[in-house]
Amino acid sequence: MSAARRLVAGLRVTVVGGALSYRALITFLSPPLFFVMMIASPFFQIVTFSLLGRYSGAQDPDFYVVGTAIQASAMAGIYGASQAVANERAFGTLAHLLITPAGRFWIMLGRLIPTSLNGILVAVLGVFAGWAFLGLSLTPSILLPIGVAAVCASTSCAGLGLIIGALGLRFRDMYFVTNAAHLVLLIATGAAIPLTLLPGWVQGMSQVIPMAHAIAMAQDAVAGRPYSPMQSAGAELILAAVYFGVALVVLARSERLSRRLGTLELV
Repeated sequence: MSAARRLVAGLRVTVVGGALSYRALITFLSPPLFFVMMIASPFFQIVTFSLLGRYSGAQDPDFYVVGTAIQASAMAGIYGASQAVANERAFGTLAHLLITPAGRFWIMLGRLIPTSLNGILVAVLGVFAGWAFLGLSLTPSILLPIGVAAVCASTSCAGLGLIIGALGLRFRDMYFVTNAAHLVLLIATGAAIPLTLLPGWVQGMSQVIPMAHAIAMAQDAVAGRPYSPMQSAGAELILAAVYFGVALVVLARSERLSRRLGTLELV
């Protein structure tokens, strides 16, 4: 098979397989539950931390609105991507997936893209809610950096979710890890608490976790401060690529261990 045909076949696995797995494995796809998890919960998170930040006076109110709006996409990235991988085992389809000749790269990419798009939607709705209900100042000049920040943040966060999902093939309590990761991203990304108020080790950690660079770019754009789109977006996309690569390694190792120990389909 030529390289072009292999590429087309891989992209088909990514697009078609990713869409089918998203519909089948993401357990919050029923409309009421989707609304609660992806719309209502992020909205109240944005309102809560924006009002707390406004009354604290540590930063301009828009700082908290745009930061928590973009961070709200972590719900889709962390929970969605991890469920898209770990639920293969829970629903008994993991063995069928692993015997397919499709490359793991294309399979995992198909899990990354839908949840990233889901996260972008949540971030956009969060920014719109901030504008409609909390007075977020949106001018044409800042729409592009906010949009870029939302895309980059959602992609890197979904990459972290894939790692958690791959770990879920070995451990039973995946939701403890996802809940902890979500809370860490809320605190250590500068979305709800300015990084300058946090200890130095937390500021250092923020440089290697998802969303911090993208959130900082959006906050600087809203505040009218200078920022470097290439540096911030580039750092976020590099993190996304690193997390995606780590997820592939973790998946391969979890698969080998599960085969050797006979625990491939134990939940």
